[in-house]
Amino acid sequence: MPRPTTGRPCVSSARPACTACSSPPYSRRCVPARPGARPPLRAARPDPTVTRPTDRLGRSGERLAADYLQGRGYELIARNVRRREGEVDLVAVDAGVEGGALVFVEVKLRRPGQAGRAIEALSPAKQRRLRNLALAYAAEHPELPDQQRIDVVAIDLGDDGSVASFEHVVNAVEG
Repeated sequence: MPRPTTGRPCVSSARPACTACSSPPYSRRCVPARPGARPPLRAARPDPTVTRPTDRLGRSGERLAADYLQGRGYELIARNVRRREGEVDLVAVDAGVEGGALVFVEVKLRRPGQAGRAIEALSPAKQRRLRNLALAYAAEHPELPDQQRIDVVAIDLGDDGSVASFEHVVNAVEG
């Protein structure tokens, strides 16, 4: 249990001062080292304009999947759909199915050295989120086909960065 304080710095301790603002320990409030100085309340948020290499790699996988699907006659509706229920990489309409089908596509890309193959990376929790997102998205867009399915495009890269395997699993997530 912390010691009660009067709000003044504790001078009875031999412990080092607070590293954020140089106030002594056991003080309930941080006493700034200089007037106007305050310790950070939380870590700074990352700059949204800066992309990580994994983000760029993921987007390149999504582009490969989108090009593949469009070449197969799918009409791409949306990319990177985010809802309270989760996020899905691509939303498309498969006109090759009678009446059309609303297809939610999760793209999984694996670099060499990562554990397992890309197709194995879809956890049960992610499958549940995808099902919930598909239902919510379809409810928001009644103009789209009633028939829905969730596909997975799994891309494994080789040591040289080229595509070692590309697999499109139709109706990969049941429910």
